[in-house]
Amino acid sequence: MCGGSMKTIMIVDDNEELRFIFRRILQEHYDVMEAGTGLEAIRVFQEHKPDLTLMDIVMPKMNGIEATREIIKISPEARIIAITAHSKGIQDIQDAGALFVKHKPIRKNDLLELVKIVLEAAKLLT
Repeated sequence: MCGGSMKTIMIVDDNEELRFIFRRILQEHYDVMEAGTGLEAIRVFQEHKPDLTLMDIVMPKMNGIEATREIIKISPEARIIAITAHSKGIQDIQDAGALFVKHKPIRKNDLLELVKIVLEAAKLLT
């Protein structure tokens, strides 16, 4: 992290290629960490408390809905954006605590703008 001032983002997706693409987009502006499953996301969240989590919904072992619920239990102020290719589970992940749901594919500028808006809004609320 650059002097502790860089915001942290966790990318949670079972698709390694997509995590790589998101990392490439975000790492110029943020400190980025990754998780490939919902269970790994909970562990990484507990260890690092990222400022924002980008959460896939459909994943093996533990889906994004369950992982979001668990992360919100750990930290009710956690900021989670669901990013999914599916329409199933959208209401469930919002009910679990996701602030927004975006559909894949997501354009680079849209991703950067959404992340910036959520992090700036969080700054205003703290």
